[in-house]
Amino acid sequence: MHRDVPLQLRFGSAVDAVTRARIEYAFRTFCAVYELEAIVEGPASSLARAVHYGDSEPAREADVILPAHYRPRTCSAHAPAPRLVALSPNAAYARLGLEYVPAFHGDGRDVDWLGEIFEWISCADEYALTQRDEVGRIPYTAALHGRYNLDPTVPYASVAMFELARILQIERPGSQTAIAATHDLDYLPISFASDLRRLVKNVAIAALVERDPSLVADIVIAALRGALRGRSPLDCIDAMLEGEKKRGITSTANVICRNTCARDANYTLAQVAATLRKLEHSGAELGVHGSYMSLRDGGLGNELEALRAQGFTPCGVRAHWLRYAGDDLFSEVARLGFDYDSTVGFVNRVGFRSGASFVHRPYNFAAEAPYPFFEVPLAIMDGALYTHAREAHASPRSLCDRVLDMTDAFPGGGVSVLWHNAAFEGAQLPRAIGRLYWDLPRPTQRWTTSAQLVNDRRVCFQRAFDAPAVLR
Repeated sequence: MHRDVPLQLRFGSAVDAVTRARIEYAFRTFCAVYELEAIVEGPASSLARAVHYGDSEPAREADVILPAHYRPRTCSAHAPAPRLVALSPNAAYARLGLEYVPAFHGDGRDVDWLGEIFEWISCADEYALTQRDEVGRIPYTAALHGRYNLDPTVPYASVAMFELARILQIERPGSQTAIAATHDLDYLPISFASDLRRLVKNVAIAALVERDPSLVADIVIAALRGALRGRSPLDCIDAMLEGEKKRGITSTANVICRNTCARDANYTLAQVAATLRKLEHSGAELGVHGSYMSLRDGGLGNELEALRAQGFTPCGVRAHWLRYAGDDLFSEVARLGFDYDSTVGFVNRVGFRSGASFVHRPYNFAAEAPYPFFEVPLAIMDGALYTHAREAHASPRSLCDRVLDMTDAFPGGGVSVLWHNAAFEGAQLPRAIGRLYWDLPRPTQRWTTSAQLVNDRRVCFQRAFDAPAVLR
């Protein structure tokens, strides 16, 4: 199918309003990722190729009938149990070792790929979960990947789109993979005493919580190395910026703007104003790192204003500790007018929590429509990589390569990678993981800020979501 030909979705008369809204959202997202103009309903036209959802007979021979097995459910209901389905033979799948994927919406013969796309990128199943960990997050074991032992490094929504594109014979768009390079500023050096307390805390966590003697050794060695150089091993900003400059990377630094408890930052905005200016002057984007209580006490708006009062113009957010569940985050992000969020990721795994290796608009179940902001999926986080590698007995590098291979393999690749600013010298995580960040960028990828990644994809989403609903 030629890329200039619009794709038109038409519903059968038996498809209910809620299903229409959700499938339309999945369809428009597919068109945005594959850089197509989307049209929904309206009269058949020779200017567009039509796909029929819930129709038994196409209007024209060239039209395509899609399986329509999705059934809407309330937010308190879990997704149906998936069944494994064989993927069509494909060279890309062979390179990635993909043979089967879980399918939630099908009859054993045909899979409703639009339904699968919606199931994943809407995170619908998470709304039905009531379990929370000690921090207030949905546990990995309770969510889809944990319940059904699904591989978190596979972007299942991207696979569903690939299968739909194969059925529709749509060619792959030529857009380049983009990676949002991000750093959450959970800790910034402000005094010798503060650094010493943090190093002691990190040693205690490594010894008593992680039970990892090699990490204890890394932290002690980093502290000794820092003492000999007269510089804290937690003070990595200058080296981080210099390394990124050499490699042509521009990054996003997310700032904690309020201290509500011991789980927040060790600094105030006034204490680190010079550091924030240095980051901005280097070309970095500054975003809001919503404090631990920001979604519980309504303080996220105050944090946004506090950063603005310092003269910065943040347009994105990521919740500290990735602490959110269900809609508490998205509703605030929309209310405050953020352009994007980048919180949807695993706490203890690398991979694709929403099944998406692409930027997308989250779904608002209350309105049965997409939110106005974008989600930049968090695919790799340094701490999650450390945990995943230990539990899977895998090398951190192989896990990162797996995730980046997946992101490169499917159209519209655009995800976030997070290395905390204090993690580069081995004083927080193994030094090998800190240094791995520098080995990840590929010549085929563009490593940039979260805001720039969103801006790069914005036109495609406007074409798919904001074009006239009816072709005239």
